[in-house]
Amino acid sequence: MQVIDTLAAAGAERVAVNIVNHLPRGKYAPYLCTTRADGPLDELVASDVGRLRLQRTSRFDFDAVRRVRRFIRLNDIRILHTHSSSLFIARLAAMGTEAKIVWHAHYGRYALEDQRAYRYRLATHGIGGVFTVNREMAEWCSRRLRVPSKSVWYLPNPVSLNESAIDLKSALPGTKGTRIICLATFRPEKDHFTLVRAMSRVVRDVPGAHLPGGENE
Repeated sequence: MQVIDTLAAAGAERVAVNIVNHLPRGKYAPYLCTTRADGPLDELVASDVGRLRLQRTSRFDFDAVRRVRRFIRLNDIRILHTHSSSLFIARLAAMGTEAKIVWHAHYGRYALEDQRAYRYRLATHGIGGVFTVNREMAEWCSRRLRVPSKSVWYLPNPVSLNESAIDLKSALPGTKGTRIICLATFRPEKDHFTLVRAMSRVVRDVPGAHLPGGENE
């Protein structure tokens, strides 16, 4: 079961939806739990995915923990793939069950700022493993959270294109073979300034190179 706080239109949420939609059905029964609220990505979740909507309103919502635990037992869920801060409620809910936890660490800024994050050190103690969105985050999890390096994996964020998205390619600015697209929100750790500086060099060798976002980039 994928566990995510919301289904807002953001990176971690998109990854959770992509994973649950593409799990091989012959091996896994897919479930998705939102701990706080749904969002725009809700309509993209495959119809055969089991859903649990907790709609918790406070950090210490023990009724929500009990509901997750009952859901885990009722559906014989063995793996909880938790994203970002949903790790904490999943860790509590998994106690007394056979479910194993893996944490998907999306907070790249934690590595950038070299934060200590004692809460995450406690929550990740003894879990099945950690997926990180970049190599710096993997190193941070091993060093700061003391997760064994053999249990930390760098997993680049996947991109899933449905038929409607593929059709949109013809509507993008630029010509085929010259478009460069960056799928990242505007946050310091995404380092868009480097991307812009790099494009000034790229267009010297490939004048037709195009970074969609406006005219005459």
